[in-house]
Amino acid sequence: MGLSAAARKALLGALASDDPQERAQGAFELAEGQVRSARSAIEALLGDPVPLVRGAAALGSWRLGGGADAAAEALIPLLRSRDEEARQLAVHALGRMGNAAVPALQKAARGRARHQAAARRVLAEIQGED
Repeated sequence: MGLSAAARKALLGALASDDPQERAQGAFELAEGQVRSARSAIEALLGDPVPLVRGAAALGSWRLGGGADAAAEALIPLLRSRDEEARQLAVHALGRMGNAAVPALQKAARGRARHQAAARRVLAEIQGED
C-alpha cells in the first residue's frame, strides 16, 4: 500500500525541515514508501552537514534506484562518524545493500586508513565471515 498524497507532501516538506531528525525520517519514509519521484530531493540531502541525514539520503537514494556504488561511498565515511546513530545507520544500510555494497567496501578496505577496519568489519558481515 502506497503513501497517500498528503503523506507524500508532508514527507517532502520534512526534507527541508530545520530539524535533522525530520529530514532523515522524511528520506527514510519516502524510500520505504517507494516514492520514486522523491529521489532527486533525497539525493540533494547527500551534501547535508548532518551525518545521519546523509546516511538516510544514501540509503533512500539506493532504495529508489540510485547507484549502489554512490550510496555505499556516501555511507562508508559514516562508519567512523562520532554520531552513534549515523554509524548504526551506515552499518545497517551497507548490510541491507549486501553484495551491491561489496565493491565500494573492498575499495575502502584497501584505501584510507581511517575507513579500512570499519569497511573490513562490514565486508566480513556481508560475506558471512567471523
